[in-house]
Amino acid sequence: MTRLLHALLVGTFLTSLPGCALFRVGEIETRVLALEKTRDSLRSDIERDRKRLERLRGEAEESTTYLRQNGARISSRLDDIEERLQRTRGALEETAHRLEGLSGKTAGDQAAIEALRRRLDTLIADLRDRAGIAILALPRELPEQAEAWPPLAKRFFDEGEVRTADAVSRECRKRFVGTVIAGECGLLMARIAYEEHRFGEAIELYRGVHDGLGGKAVPVVARALLGISEVMEAEGKCKEAAQVLKYMRDLMKKGAEADEARKRTEDAKSRCTEGKTRLPEPTWGSARPAKDGASGAPPSADAPKPDAKATPDAKATPGKTDADKGDATKAEATKTEASKPAEKTEAKAAEKPLAKPAAAAEKPAPKQP
Repeated sequence: MTRLLHALLVGTFLTSLPGCALFRVGEIETRVLALEKTRDSLRSDIERDRKRLERLRGEAEESTTYLRQNGARISSRLDDIEERLQRTRGALEETAHRLEGLSGKTAGDQAAIEALRRRLDTLIADLRDRAGIAILALPRELPEQAEAWPPLAKRFFDEGEVRTADAVSRECRKRFVGTVIAGECGLLMARIAYEEHRFGEAIELYRGVHDGLGGKAVPVVARALLGISEVMEAEGKCKEAAQVLKYMRDLMKKGAEADEARKRTEDAKSRCTEGKTRLPEPTWGSARPAKDGASGAPPSADAPKPDAKATPDAKATPGKTDADKGDATKAEATKTEASKPAEKTEAKAAEKPLAKPAAAAEKPAPKQP
């Protein structure tokens, strides 16, 4: 009805207007119709957006409720997990404490086993040397060139085959008497004796290297003199070791060996205590990984295994039987008897002077043990 009245009024108004005015009125009417369409479109868009916002608000409320419920459950689970972690931490601390106690006991037992192994190796070496059967430890194939003998013996030494290294060195000294090759083999034999705590024999072997080359000013002789001083320091004979180092400095004058002698002389006080024995640790077996976690080098592989009836079991633990204790006492007594010749040799070595070197013939050499 309103539109009809509006149209009548517009028609009446248009009939009374000139032609140009009629054209402008038509243009305005077209614009009004376009604006009405735009308004209707905006209203529909607003209604659609309103419905979408309402749907999103509902989803947000549902998500909030879900998150609130899950948050409560997660908080409860975290509390349970924290409680379990505390119980687990307590159990781990208790287990660690027990393991520390067990490791302490195991380390003590392992050290005792390793000491027993070394003592058995020393006893076996003494028995072999006294019986004169060191040749049985020689390998099947021996080198033809003299220069290959010291490296062969050193390789067996590094691999822990001490008896084989000693046998090769002994055969080398027999074949190449009076040569530098024999001197190098003698150095290795002396090193084995020193690390097996046969100090008297070690000094005799070092002295044999010195005398075998006539006391010449060569590196092998210098190393032998250094070895003598090292053995004497281990025995607590610091003054005699200092005399040997002085003799070596007078002999070698220059070179790496002379520098080493000067350095050892300067550090002697911190390394040696008069009258105090210092037992060396074995260095053989450096090229072969240890089979267990024990410290020190493994025992010789070619050494014969001691009879279970004559020696204590290497795996024995505290609480041995009386029979085991008796066997250990017998083994200790046998070792004591075997070490007596070495002690006598050591006593004689302390009285025997070193041969006078050719390079120092113009002045007397100090008396050496």
